[in-house]
Amino acid sequence: SPAVGAQSSIHETETQAMSQLAKTETTQNRPTRWSAPSLDARLSELLGGYTTMSSARVVGPKTAADLQAFVEASEDYPMPARPDVEAMLGLLASIKRRRQGSDAEASAQIELYWHGLKDVALDDLRHAYDVLLKGSPWFPDVSEIRKAAAGGPVSRHLRNVVAAKMLIRKHREEWREPVQRATPEQVAQVKAMMGEGKGA
Repeated sequence: SPAVGAQSSIHETETQAMSQLAKTETTQNRPTRWSAPSLDARLSELLGGYTTMSSARVVGPKTAADLQAFVEASEDYPMPARPDVEAMLGLLASIKRRRQGSDAEASAQIELYWHGLKDVALDDLRHAYDVLLKGSPWFPDVSEIRKAAAGGPVSRHLRNVVAAKMLIRKHREEWREPVQRATPEQVAQVKAMMGEGKGA
């Protein structure tokens, strides 16, 4: 019908307007993927199981040194430029259902999305896009994108860094050199010496 055709045309126009913002050339010459410092299985399990400082065990000097090396090896991660956010929104708009509106409304929404997402690491936004692409058929709001981004590589790494710093701090405050227990031979020798002293 003419009405259905008009609505379809409006939707196509809005989708095209959003999709045109996917200027992938603006992200050329930028880091392709950020990678966190590697963790061996022992440290990965230790940091993954961290909940609170009070419940964490006190690690020894070697583990504390390994954790310190992990923290110091952490590199800066790229933050998004506005075209990165616009590109993601444009790609999502091309496949997700959303409320129909004017081009002016779409432009205002882009501004709101940018201000709501510009503090999220670029690789976490990429992760969010991958998650949302496979999820709900509806266009996500800012809170949904941020929730999906929380599972990204940078967020996971930052949680590990916080856990590592807490374990290092607990080591410095609570770790003590273990008391070396005397061997049976040493105990016998001391007893013998004490006996000789009494006899004298």
